[in-house]
Amino acid sequence: MSPKSGRVAQEEIDWSPEPDNHIRYKQLITSKVHGPDISVTLVDIDGEHLELKTDSSSRLYVIHEGEFTFTIEGSTFTAKKKDVILVARGETYSFSGKGRYLVINSPAFKSGDDIYSDGVAR
Repeated sequence: MSPKSGRVAQEEIDWSPEPDNHIRYKQLITSKVHGPDISVTLVDIDGEHLELKTDSSSRLYVIHEGEFTFTIEGSTFTAKKKDVILVARGETYSFSGKGRYLVINSPAFKSGDDIYSDGVAR
């Protein structure tokens, strides 16, 4: 599939809930529509995201608002507005906070890519 270029109108995309991770999200750029190279998701969180890793992609978290505590491979730090966090493929991580961020996956996220500490792929 060739990537599909163009504008993404986020106001036309519905929010989807993911209560286990205290988030709601909008998939702005997806592999199904835009090709396999990259995905971009807008996320609101209010709480703790479960510990996970992915062997499928590296991730960038771009913090738009709020403050977060990230733990990546046992190293804990605070992230706030305008910070960019890299989580390399295969690294175990978790985070918590209240705010909004973009998560960018390369290659694009596909359902089942996330492997949670309980061993379940989601």
